[in-house]
Amino acid sequence: MEEGVLQMTSSSTGDSDETGFDPNDRSLKLGEMFDTNQRWLKGLGLPSLIKPVGLGAEYSFPTDLSLLQSHQLGDLSLKLTAYYTYALQLLGREDGELGAIEAVYDIKLGLAMDAEAGRRVGASPVKDILRALAIENDENVKRLHRSILVRTHRKKLLEVQSSIYHEQLTRLSREQSRREGETRVAR
Repeated sequence: MEEGVLQMTSSSTGDSDETGFDPNDRSLKLGEMFDTNQRWLKGLGLPSLIKPVGLGAEYSFPTDLSLLQSHQLGDLSLKLTAYYTYALQLLGREDGELGAIEAVYDIKLGLAMDAEAGRRVGASPVKDILRALAIENDENVKRLHRSILVRTHRKKLLEVQSSIYHEQLTRLSREQSRREGETRVAR
């Protein structure tokens, strides 16, 4: 394996890949880039979000917001905003790391496909067959491929969860606006 191509840190969600991909593999080199980018972001002076608390592992969104008292409505809105922005932060990190992993994967896959093609005698197999053989026969490419699958799934989960939070925040905002309108009319 070529030195200096890819090193990973732990996933932005705090978990290593369940794919056998070793985030501390020194032969792979993305971790340094991820760390440098985190230092750059901190250098901008933007405060970093910490994991919010308040909703627990699961929560139930009220089906009738008109039954909530104003302070309950505001409290839920603040908590959902915290989770929404935190989910967006995780989504951004996951998307950035995924892009870097995909770039290295493409290079390594190309090299592995070339090696597979060189082992073949006669007519060269179609590209999809070479790709599949390269993934199957090269453990580094296989781990990168699995890592991409896991991270793509994580990214999709974060996108969906962010959309849910956004939709719920929109409903809370509408209820707050409705109440403000009623208060103005009552004066």
